[in-house]
Amino acid sequence: MSLKIKFVLFSLFTFFVLIILSNASKFGVKIEPFLLFTLLFFVLGAGYIFIWRILNPLEKYKIAIDRVLKDQYIDLEYKGRDEIGELGKKLDNLISKLKRRDLENFIISRINRILLSNIKIENTAEEILKILKDALGYQRFAIYFADKENQKFHLLRSIGFEEKYHRYEIPFGGKGLINHAYMFRSPIYSPDVLNDERYLRGHPNTRSEFDIPLALGDEVIGILSVESDKVDGIKHEDREFLSRIAIQIATAFRNSELYNQAMKRLRELNVLNKVSQMIGFKVDIESILRSVLNLMKENYNTDKIAIFLKEREGKGNALTCAVSIGLSEEHIKIASEYMPWHNEEYVFPVVIEDVESANSLFEFKNVLVRDEIKSFAFFPIVHRGKFIGRLDVYFNSKRGLGEEEIKLGVNICGSLSSAIENARLFELYKSSEKFIRTVLENAPVGILRIDAKGHVLYLNLEMRRILDLAEADVQKIIGEKLEKFLNLDSIDIEFFKKTLGRGESVKELLIPFRLNKGKEISLVVDIQPVFSSDGTIDGYIIIARDIT
Repeated sequence: MSLKIKFVLFSLFTFFVLIILSNASKFGVKIEPFLLFTLLFFVLGAGYIFIWRILNPLEKYKIAIDRVLKDQYIDLEYKGRDEIGELGKKLDNLISKLKRRDLENFIISRINRILLSNIKIENTAEEILKILKDALGYQRFAIYFADKENQKFHLLRSIGFEEKYHRYEIPFGGKGLINHAYMFRSPIYSPDVLNDERYLRGHPNTRSEFDIPLALGDEVIGILSVESDKVDGIKHEDREFLSRIAIQIATAFRNSELYNQAMKRLRELNVLNKVSQMIGFKVDIESILRSVLNLMKENYNTDKIAIFLKEREGKGNALTCAVSIGLSEEHIKIASEYMPWHNEEYVFPVVIEDVESANSLFEFKNVLVRDEIKSFAFFPIVHRGKFIGRLDVYFNSKRGLGEEEIKLGVNICGSLSSAIENARLFELYKSSEKFIRTVLENAPVGILRIDAKGHVLYLNLEMRRILDLAEADVQKIIGEKLEKFLNLDSIDIEFFKKTLGRGESVKELLIPFRLNKGKEISLVVDIQPVFSSDGTIDGYIIIARDIT
């Protein structure tokens, strides 16, 4: 039974009693009017106090509690300093804490979803800042990454800033609350930035700023910065909450960073694997270079590339354009004479992000401007410490190359240099082999090459003449044993087996024997064992002179 019903019943009972008392004289009981009036006054006063000071607030408290249980929060009004007012005050504090807890849980759950759904760290940062701005309502949020190698903070993402007020880089150790938060590894709050000598002026409307280190243990990987347009405008509970979730954000960013690094490395390995597959088994230099050009075009999103090579016996710095895409003849001519390094023994990747502002390009700059090239990169091609060429990549817009892109270009040039040298060696081998074969074919003595088991591998023109073999016969005996087409009955086979089996050579030995066609000949032979890399006998070379 509710308090209101109880009060109504009590009131009815009171009036019933008053009615009886007012008619008490009929029953012989005399009651003074003053006493009756006084009793009525106290009953009405008690009713007022009960309704407006007790019943009404309790009813509002009950409605507020019912709403809270349904996750619907309303503002609770409480008056007075009595027990009912104190109860209302405590209940309002409890509701505020519950409301705050639900808000924080809501923010954390949204951030968790973002962290699980986004792998790219920039997208993650942007979504987190939007959530914080919508939930907390402060004017500006930013996340800076700490670049320890270059000793500066890089702006990862921001929200609420106009473009002209962006601070893309902040040097380590300089002025600013961000540097103080980084140095002391703890949150820094400035309730009035205009009167804070640590403050580095940024947005003109900022009046208070809170900077929280994104830390993992003792390592700070970045800073979360919050700005308000009000003096002391960032609430204490918001500062505590941001400090708590900073660890969660830092952990997610580190995981995302590690994942991105792994994916970049995987992509780099995939590209290098493509390079190996494309050029690993090729021995034609132009085919190798064309394959690399197409790969660079795909990975660097450009259509102007060239590879310049130095002649093997070349002197000076001049290079020769081996292959190119999208470049004019004048460009190629000037580029072949241009050398960005003072010494070939000390070469490194050169990246020019803005051609117009570069001062060391000389005549080359005019060609670049005429061809509407805004930026470019030179990658040296080096084999075993020796400079052998250059890979040029040109862009039609101002562009720098990231560390990973430079590293990829260097690795591609490393694979390319080995492929170029292998192709050149193969060409040299082919020309040498051709020369040696010509010498052997036209030698005045007969030359016969057999393997360790006596199978014929090669014989020159003079040996064919000595053995009286036609061209058709030669094709038949390659791969066959000597005794199949030579009569060796008159030869001391055991002598040859013992001598040659010991790895010794036979010199100027006179051997008379009969050919299968019946012709008798006399030969002076030299037999030299041929050894394999492991020291075993791989075969023999027989040199014969016909003295018939």
